[in-house]
Amino acid sequence: MIPRLCFTAALVAVLVASAPSAFAGPEVKKSEKGIVYSIRFPQDYDKAKGAVLVIGFHGRGGNQVNFMDALERYSFLKSALLVTANAPKEAMWDASDLPAIGEMILELQRAHRPPRTIVCGFSAGGYFSFGVGTTFPDRVQAAVPMSGGLIANVKESEALKKVAFYVIHGDADDVVKVEQSRTAVKRLETAGVAKLKYDEIPGLKHSMDEAAIKRAFEWIEKSLGPAIPQLTDQEAAERIRALEAAVKAKDADGIYKGLGALAGAPRSLYGKIVSLAKAQTTNADDNVALAAIDLLGGLGEDGVSALKAVPHTNERTASAACDALAHTGAPAAADALLVFLKGKPEPVAAAAARALADLGGDASIKDLIVGLAFAEPQKAMSDRQEAINASLKKLTGQSFTTSKDWKKWAAGEKK
Repeated sequence: MIPRLCFTAALVAVLVASAPSAFAGPEVKKSEKGIVYSIRFPQDYDKAKGAVLVIGFHGRGGNQVNFMDALERYSFLKSALLVTANAPKEAMWDASDLPAIGEMILELQRAHRPPRTIVCGFSAGGYFSFGVGTTFPDRVQAAVPMSGGLIANVKESEALKKVAFYVIHGDADDVVKVEQSRTAVKRLETAGVAKLKYDEIPGLKHSMDEAAIKRAFEWIEKSLGPAIPQLTDQEAAERIRALEAAVKAKDADGIYKGLGALAGAPRSLYGKIVSLAKAQTTNADDNVALAAIDLLGGLGEDGVSALKAVPHTNERTASAACDALAHTGAPAAADALLVFLKGKPEPVAAAAARALADLGGDASIKDLIVGLAFAEPQKAMSDRQEAINASLKKLTGQSFTTSKDWKKWAAGEKK
């Protein structure tokens, strides 16, 4: 168990007091495993492009609300998708909470497709962020543990070696001794973590240091590179020509790499990119087709029509097209997903139902109810129906099983 450390809401307010946030208030949600969390979207959020996901863990005695209040005041996190999770037991994180947090991370990544996920935490949350970073190196690209230490054995792996760790601790900390972070850093070095920075701050007691946290996020950006690439017109044009050459040569590997290289292209070239990618969604090589679908998902509303046209006959690529439609964040994606929801086979229809939940909004709720009415003539409850009801429950918090009841509820909501 993590040592019992004090981190009250009042202390957070004192430590990070600054100009009030200009963002809309965070929303409070609950993961499928019951973890309560707050989420704050950046201004002008573009779901198709995504935003860096920063997940914060509070210390003992705190909660997700006051830790969100702390993090959202940092101007250098203004473009991030901020999430702060609430410890489920006695306002205290424990190693036994790691599986539920791992699932929450997957849920958030599925819903928002962030280009990078970073975890951070202070005090007990610092211990926990060490645990998340070392336990889920396949889901987390960076960790910023503050005034913490290790909570579990570090399992060496190739994935862990690629995670960036920026560790912060004050040498005058009288609550969590600085030796905790020193030991953790040595263990990460032994595990072969290549991107590792230890920032030990002279005279700092048990508190968060804004300047150090800013250095941490700047270092991560420098070490891992830009999370969201931004290509110039010239760079994108050159990559388009390279992709066209690979297509002409029927070079599957070249096509695959060429599609991936176009992320971050300027919108002025979206028309050409959509045309190239659409032609590859039916490529005999599924990996190429999936790369094309993923690229289209990052083009927002421009990619919707091409994704809608992906054949339903290949379950793998059709299901990926459903995920990509949700990724676009475009209003028109809901009706495109309805086509998959009403089609065959069942696994693709179920994928469309889940994608509508990820897309969200009134249009998704309406189309899910339409899809349920379409599926109900089947004698047995199908995977499609179960996925639709689960998605409607996720979006509304209500529990019904028939389209008639859902329609009645929806009509009442509109009054």
